[in-house]
Amino acid sequence: MLISLAKQINFLILSASIKFIGPSLPLYFSMRRYPVKKGMIDQKKMENAFLLELSRLLPHEKYKYTIVADSGFATIHFMEQCQKQGFNFVIRTPEKWNIEIDDCKGSMKELEKENKDWKVKLKSGKLETRLVTSFNEDGQGWYIFTDLEEASFNRLIEEYKGRFQCEKMFQDEKSSVFEIEKSKIEKYSRFKRLLFCMYITQGLMMFVGD
Repeated sequence: MLISLAKQINFLILSASIKFIGPSLPLYFSMRRYPVKKGMIDQKKMENAFLLELSRLLPHEKYKYTIVADSGFATIHFMEQCQKQGFNFVIRTPEKWNIEIDDCKGSMKELEKENKDWKVKLKSGKLETRLVTSFNEDGQGWYIFTDLEEASFNRLIEEYKGRFQCEKMFQDEKSSVFEIEKSKIEKYSRFKRLLFCMYITQGLMMFVGD
């Protein structure tokens, strides 16, 4: 399951989608009016409400779910909320963290740029997680946090690559297909109905093979 945060016109949108063929398939969204001043929206509360409602909508008896998200969600709070609501997580992270590996403390920036799997504690000591590092020959790559204990290195990289299907979905919404960025709608309720209809249409288009 892929999670994204986006600004569309005058609104802030959190959406969840599922990997499919081509773009991901929209599943659930919530939105707020985009704040005109800093601090007008408590993103933690927005994320809490989003994950809680998403968990309620999904059957948990026979299925397990993994949240795949970009670095905007790389916080201890978000990872703990994922676990609280019954989700695993695979989240790309910037190098900002101070970490502890085998009682040795330091910055992630000090790690060698190589393909490796680490067991780390984050700077607050509140959360233990796997840190997967993956780099190409030019030293470009990813730092990824995950709590999937049994998943192989290659599987985790493939899981994260699935997030780009979510980016394709957003591209279709904003510009290449639906061109919602050109919408003149400013009223919250009307834009929400438009977004709902667009997600339904995306799902139908996928199932008919368009």
